[in-house]
Amino acid sequence: MIISGGVPMIRPNKLELANTPTPIQRLRESDFVKGYKNFYIKRDDYTGVEVSGNKIRKLEYIAADALEKGEEVLITCGGIQSNHCRATATVAARLGLKCHLIVSGEKSDNLGNNILDQIFGAEITFVPPAEFGGYMDIMESLKATYAEKGMKARTITLGASDALGTLGYFSAFEEILGQEKTLGVQFDTICTTVGSAGTYAGLYLANQILGAGKNIVGINIYDKNNDYEPLIKDLVRQASGILQYDKAIDFNSIHLMEYAYTGYGQISEENASFIKAFTKDQGILLDPVYTGKAFYGMVQELNKNNHLLRGNVLFIHTGGIFGALARSEVYL
Repeated sequence: MIISGGVPMIRPNKLELANTPTPIQRLRESDFVKGYKNFYIKRDDYTGVEVSGNKIRKLEYIAADALEKGEEVLITCGGIQSNHCRATATVAARLGLKCHLIVSGEKSDNLGNNILDQIFGAEITFVPPAEFGGYMDIMESLKATYAEKGMKARTITLGASDALGTLGYFSAFEEILGQEKTLGVQFDTICTTVGSAGTYAGLYLANQILGAGKNIVGINIYDKNNDYEPLIKDLVRQASGILQYDKAIDFNSIHLMEYAYTGYGQISEENASFIKAFTKDQGILLDPVYTGKAFYGMVQELNKNNHLLRGNVLFIHTGGIFGALARSEVYL
C-alpha cells in the first residue's frame, strides 16, 4: 500500500530507467514570447540520451512487468521515426531482452530514430503505410511465432499507451507537485501532446485522484478525425483499477484541442516557421511531429484568449529530438 497525497493506492513495480526528476524551465522573456511571461516547460526530452522523451516513463512500468512475467521479447510498433520504437529498442538492449519492431515505412529510410533502432539491435519488420492498420494482428502473429521457438514475448501497443504505461505520467504528475514546492510556483494549467493518449490520461488521472485542481489540456497532433475522449476514459479507468482506486472519476474536465492538420507528421508552413523561430529565440528544440505542433497550437489558443489556458502554464516537452534530425527541411 502506497499513500500519495493522503490517498491510499496499490502501486505496481517500476524500473528506474529515466533521468528524473526532469527540470522545469521558465521561458526567457523576449520579443518572440512577449506577453507570455507565465510559460514553463518540463523538459522530458531530458529523460536520457538514448531514451529521451516521454515514452521511457511508460516503459518503466511495462518493462518491470515484463521482467516479472519472464518475458524475453518486446514487440511493439510505430512510424518510421517513432520515438517509442527507439526507446523500446534501447530498453530491451539495456535489460538484455530481444526487441522486434513493426515499422510503417521503407527500409531505406536510415535516418534519425530508425537508424538508432538498428544500432540498438532491434529486429525490424517494415510494413507499407497502407497496410500498417493491421499492426495488432502482425504483433500477435509474431508473438505466436516466438512462442513456437520457446520464447515468451510481450506486445506493447502504440506509444506504450496501455493501462500500465499510463501510470508513467501519474508518477510524472507527482513529480511536478514536488517541483512546485521547490520552485515556489503553482501551475494552473498543464499542456501536453495527444497522440496515443497515455501521457494525457496519466496526468488527468493523477489530477483527479490527488485533487490537485489543475487544468489538463491536450493538443491532438495525430488524427483530426479521432475522438480521443473514449480512449482517454478507458485508459483512466483501467489505470485506476491497477491502483485499486475504487472511487468514481470525474470525466467532465477533459479538454482537448485539435492541431493535427491533415494527419500524423504533417505540418503547416506557418507552424514550421514558428518552430524554427522559437528554437533560435529560446534555445529549445521542438520537433515537427509532436512538441512543435502542440506548442504552436498552445500559443495560437493563447492568442485567441482561450479560457482553458489560464494562469501559470506548464508545457510537457515530450521529446522527439532524433525524429527532428530526419526533418531538416523544417529547420533549414
